[in-house]
Amino acid sequence: IAQRVAAGGEEANTKTRLAGLALVASVPPTGNGPMVGRFLRRAPLASLKITYAFIAAAFKTNAQLCRECFFSLDLPEPTLVKHMGSIANSCNVRLLDLKAMNASLPIPKPPEDMRVFVVGGEDDFVVDVEGLRETAVWGNADLVVLERTAHDVMLDTRWEGGARALE
Repeated sequence: IAQRVAAGGEEANTKTRLAGLALVASVPPTGNGPMVGRFLRRAPLASLKITYAFIAAAFKTNAQLCRECFFSLDLPEPTLVKHMGSIANSCNVRLLDLKAMNASLPIPKPPEDMRVFVVGGEDDFVVDVEGLRETAVWGNADLVVLERTAHDVMLDTRWEGGARALE
């Protein structure tokens, strides 16, 4: 949604123009399709696992799947359980509605003068580095890839790196 607002799409309030946009582990403006293909070729079993996790929302009830999808291996178990509970309580929308998403793609580029920042983790199980690069090219932005960081950059064990990158 943030990418579409930045591009001036229907979600944008036409009275307000964004000065900039920070995208953290964001799905590329062309959607998940190319990434899913890369995941399938690179790691078929992991690709099936993430698809199941999203379709069945299994990351809400399965701590191991939640960790694999969103967090680093060194995230303490009590913190993982806390985050998993927050995800379960706040996430009641369908996360993998490919038909609806594909109908709105690709997202047009943002205005040339809009500052865009793209950051993500090298260990992201959901959005790969190539997807981050695609997003950075879309926004004419420099890309920051954080070492040893998973998908939920701002909740993961190395969240300080994400915060510093945004400064």
